[in-house]
Amino acid sequence: MAYRLIRTLTAAALALGLGGPALAQDQPPSAYGCSYLGDDPLMPIFEGTDGVFYRIDSDLRMYHPFSDTTVELLGQLSDVLRENGTTLVFLPVPTKSQVMQEYMTDRAELYGFDHGIATAVYADIVDRLNTRGVITIDGQEALRQGDPADWPFFGPDFHWTAEGARRAAVAIDQELERQNLYDGLTRTTFETV
Repeated sequence: MAYRLIRTLTAAALALGLGGPALAQDQPPSAYGCSYLGDDPLMPIFEGTDGVFYRIDSDLRMYHPFSDTTVELLGQLSDVLRENGTTLVFLPVPTKSQVMQEYMTDRAELYGFDHGIATAVYADIVDRLNTRGVITIDGQEALRQGDPADWPFFGPDFHWTAEGARRAAVAIDQELERQNLYDGLTRTTFETV
């Protein structure tokens, strides 16, 4: 109810011409004619460059809740699976902002985003899982590999592209090779188009 009242008062102020120049200064020009994307109550969005958009609450966050308990429980799951002949290979999915930071503008800092912190937090999760014995792939590094023109995420969306999935698959394949997990398996070839 309060939110609806605030929106109504804001709309009335804009209609009367109150606060127009101040609001215009707060909103950078959009390459796509978008406005007030960051104000959406369900999924606030931040527009980067070249048609790349980020979810403020999910892509620009720097703290990923991976407690010591979570690491231990994944370790226990890995142990039980291994005892029964299955190897868990885990790839924590990085956010779009961690992988495609070159399309962000300085405005991301206004939302409190620091790419160095986000990268370090992710790397810490990978290190803690590997230390606990969970084979863990650095998805952040994997998705950054390859031709920068082939985006791992869709520009206006937060899902992986086929290229992003391919990069993750290559990283997993390399780890399976390194761990000798293909030993005794019949290998086949395939083509991705």
